Amino acid sequence: MQTLEKEVTEALAHLERTDQKKFERIKKEISHESLTLIQTLLLLLN
Repeated sequence: MQTLEKEVTEALAHLERTDQKKFERIKKEISHESLTLIQTLLLLLN
């Protein structure tokens, strides 16, 4: 799971550097609740 979390973090960081428009779109489309749910599920799986 830590590998998946690292890969997602790296992908988002890369997208932020290379395509700010797409990065902002992802930030807007993924709600805070969804992010919280994802984080909780990752914690439970670890």
